[in-house]
Amino acid sequence: MGLPAFEILLVLLLALPNHLSCAHSTADMLLQWKCSMYDTTSLGCLETWIYGTSPCNWTGVTCSAMVPHDHGHGRSDVVQVVKNISLAECFLQGTLDMLDFSYLPELSFLDLSSNYLSGSLPASIGNLSKLNYLNLSHSSVLTEAQVIFLAESSLSGHIPETLGMLVYLQKLDLRGNKFSGLIPSSLGNLTGLDYMDLSSNSLSGHIPHEIGMMQGLTLLDLSSNSIGGSIPGIIWNLTRLVLLDLSSNRIVDSIPPSIGNLRRLESFNVTNNKITGSIPLRISNLTMLKSFDLSFNHIVGPIPPSIGNLRRLVSFSFANNEITGSIPVSISNLTRLELFDPSSNQIAASISQCIMNLTRLEILDLSNCQLNGTIPRSIGNLSRLKFFNLSSNQITGFIPESIGKLTRLELLDFSNNKINGCIPSTFWNLTSLTTIALYSNQMNGLLPPEIGSLFNLSYLDLSSNQFRGSIPSQIGNSLGLSILRMSDNILIGPIPKEIGNCSKLYEMDLSRNNLSGAIPETLAHLHQLHILNLSFNSLSGRFEDTFTPLDYTM
Repeated sequence: MGLPAFEILLVLLLALPNHLSCAHSTADMLLQWKCSMYDTTSLGCLETWIYGTSPCNWTGVTCSAMVPHDHGHGRSDVVQVVKNISLAECFLQGTLDMLDFSYLPELSFLDLSSNYLSGSLPASIGNLSKLNYLNLSHSSVLTEAQVIFLAESSLSGHIPETLGMLVYLQKLDLRGNKFSGLIPSSLGNLTGLDYMDLSSNSLSGHIPHEIGMMQGLTLLDLSSNSIGGSIPGIIWNLTRLVLLDLSSNRIVDSIPPSIGNLRRLESFNVTNNKITGSIPLRISNLTMLKSFDLSFNHIVGPIPPSIGNLRRLVSFSFANNEITGSIPVSISNLTRLELFDPSSNQIAASISQCIMNLTRLEILDLSNCQLNGTIPRSIGNLSRLKFFNLSSNQITGFIPESIGKLTRLELLDFSNNKINGCIPSTFWNLTSLTTIALYSNQMNGLLPPEIGSLFNLSYLDLSSNQFRGSIPSQIGNSLGLSILRMSDNILIGPIPKEIGNCSKLYEMDLSRNNLSGAIPETLAHLHQLHILNLSFNSLSGRFEDTFTPLDYTM
């Protein structure tokens, strides 16, 4: 999360420095920075930056008159100081190492965006006490103010301890850079901060206890780093937090009951850590929560029934944990849910009827949950589903006719179960499907011509079932098909020549059937085909000279 990448508004309200640099010293410093550029052959913006001239006459530099504090008010006391530097899109290549900000005490505007600047931030950054606008976006280097937004700017090195001197700072966004090392404890001095995003860097160490001093924080995002250790207990006292994202780190801790203090929290994400323990009962206090992600941890125990109090939840995932017990009936209270993912846990029950009340669901992943029983007929209630995964369970029985009501479905994966019977006729109403995975079941029956109505299909895997009859020629209508697997069935007859229409086909496996006849020459039209397996059939003909090089098994 963050501000728009092109808006970097910095307003500093620190005290004025005690001295002013003379124009000559400022000019010398700026010229030294110019000379430090890697490539000075295309410095059109800096052509007017010449020794012996005033910076106030240089391209991209604006000055203003001011009177030093310790001087009188006569005209002779007025001096010109650099206020603005604007060098956007100047193709500058280099670093900021020679740019000593202590020579620019009155600088209020600095735009170096869309250049090729890289490296770390000068320690003198803390001297820019008058700065109210800084733009280093689409380049590679920081500043300070009420807002610092330098997301995705290729900054490297450590986050400077001196950043903690910017006590009027309200927003700090350094996400998507290359910062390494520890999070400075000095950031705890920024007690006015309400927004801090340090995500997607290479930060390590622990979360400093001092962050708990930022009592005004509404957003804290430390995700996608290498932060370890435990979460300081004081974090749970940041009662104004709306978003807390610690995902994709190495945090080893449990979620304490004190999480219930964060009553304003709308988004909580600790996915992909080493979180242990159970979900505390006081989670029910978080009635503002909209997004709750605990996936890829080591959380144990059941889902507390009090989860039903979180009626604003839109997204709830606890995938890949060690959670046991059935899904509580109270889950049916979460009628705003659009994503529900309890996959890869030890639920070991039948598909809960209460899930069928979640009519806003778009993503439902129940894979690898040790589920048993049948698919409820009421599955048709979930008419907004786009992604439905029941794979790797012990589901038995038929696919109900009501599946045909899921007309928005794009992905359906029922693979690795014990489903039997035919594919229902209503199934072919699902014309939005791009992915069908029904492999490794006990399904049977004929493949109907209606299979050709799935014009958006790109992946079809019906392998390891008991489908019989011939492959419908209408399969050639699925022009976007890239993966076709029908191996280990009881299919007979020829390979339909219409498969040659599927010009995007990358892999085709029809092995271990009873197919017969000549291999159609139209397969030579499949120039994207890399994997072809037709083995263990009764096919005839030669095709080695027809195909471009590919992996095939005859």
